[in-house]
Amino acid sequence: MPYDILASDDILYLSTPYSTRLGELLVVRAKALRTPNTPREPVYTDDVQIRGFTITNYNFWAGVCNDAVVDRQLHLDDQGYYTVVLSSPENRPVNASGDNAVNWMDWGPYLDGQLTFRMLLRTNPLLLRLKALALGESEDAELQPYLPRVGHCSKADFEREGWAAALDV
Repeated sequence: MPYDILASDDILYLSTPYSTRLGELLVVRAKALRTPNTPREPVYTDDVQIRGFTITNYNFWAGVCNDAVVDRQLHLDDQGYYTVVLSSPENRPVNASGDNAVNWMDWGPYLDGQLTFRMLLRTNPLLLRLKALALGESEDAELQPYLPRVGHCSKADFEREGWAAALDV
């Protein structure tokens, strides 16, 4: 029976595994959901889509979180998309920087891990639609840009082509 072992009444989890066996980096790209800039903004305003989210990477077996980024820390491009690159420090591409609207995360000393999105609140109708899209239970064209796309590539390919090196364009 399928279940979400990390589920709580408040948080929706989306996760994907990654491995150095598939490439030197994992690249993630999606349009950012609008969240409040807490504590400056209230969590419930008209232009907020969800309450908040974090992106964390774990070595699930060791129980170690290697790195994390909070929604308001993400560097966005001029269309509102974020790109996250996970790699070891020695494989960090030179163009994986905020100046290029790229967020870099250290994937730690392990061969593989799990990238996890923690989204609030679990009962938000928009997040329930996103979950259905992620599970292949719907074809929600409106939410498609918000569903994180992931792929592996080499450091050299990312430095040459950016996020398109890992993701079908």
